[in-house]
Amino acid sequence: MIKLMYILKRREGMSREEFREYWLKNHAPIVLKMPKLRK
Repeated sequence: MIKLMYILKRREGMSREEFREYWLKNHAPIVLKMPKLRK
């Protein structure tokens, strides 16, 4: 089994809410299209 852990850093000047919105609305749909991705 391979496990990964990431530490994400917000861009300077980006609020937590902006980061969360970007992560959920822009990044997540791209990642979910990866066929071999498992939760």
